[in-house]
Amino acid sequence: MKNYRFANALFVTLLALIVLACSGVNISFGDTATTVPVANAPTDNVVNTAIPTSTSTPTEIPTATPIPPTATPEVQQYFTEKFQDGYEKNWTHFLREGKESDISLSVENDGLLFAITGKRVFSYLIYEPFDYDEVSIEAVVENRGVNTNSLTLVCRYSSDGGWYEFNIFNSGIWNAYFTKPDSAGNLNYGLIAEGGSNAIKQGTVANTIGLVCKKDSLSFYVNGKGIKTVPVPIYVPAGGKVGISVSSYNQVPVQALFSEVTISQP
Repeated sequence: MKNYRFANALFVTLLALIVLACSGVNISFGDTATTVPVANAPTDNVVNTAIPTSTSTPTEIPTATPIPPTATPEVQQYFTEKFQDGYEKNWTHFLREGKESDISLSVENDGLLFAITGKRVFSYLIYEPFDYDEVSIEAVVENRGVNTNSLTLVCRYSSDGGWYEFNIFNSGIWNAYFTKPDSAGNLNYGLIAEGGSNAIKQGTVANTIGLVCKKDSLSFYVNGKGIKTVPVPIYVPAGGKVGISVSSYNQVPVQALFSEVTISQP
């Protein structure tokens, strides 16, 4: 029994020594130490490969070139107005008669639409930047509402001095007036000329109307045909602004589209 226990203890001791040797642990027997190398341990002659440092010059980010601001169009003395967005910077609207709630101005793809829903509304639009001693104004205007209306061109306008105006009616008649404020601010109208013309197209169609204001005469045109030339009355100042107008009478709605207005030298 003793021999069996001794053999068993010896076997356990030898097994422990083998495990320790495989682990590379220093095993000491008395004063002598034995080092058992660990399998697959790295050696001193392993080459370290350093990551190369890049010597290339970093790519520069290009500097964006600033976009110059869009130049504001110059105000022109002679030009063709097509009434798109921003037209109101140079044109002023006022009513000679009627309520603001009965008139609207709207920019369409093909021009400026006057839409009047109330009776007896006289709506004016004046080009503010320049006064003209002599000038020609021509407008292409389409009737899109009832036939009872008038379409107007204005020259030599000033708020305190009055103006000249040339009116055509959808019925085929025309007239021309001067108007001058009195000391109380009331507008006094005087008839210059009137008549009828087959050149005026009736119905929902477009007419081209023209007014030439010279120092000594006024001339009226419709669709390229001269209507009449008359001497200039003495009641209105020699120079002033130009403009357009649309008026309603006893039938509504009135709708008139100005596709363009041309201001030129006569």
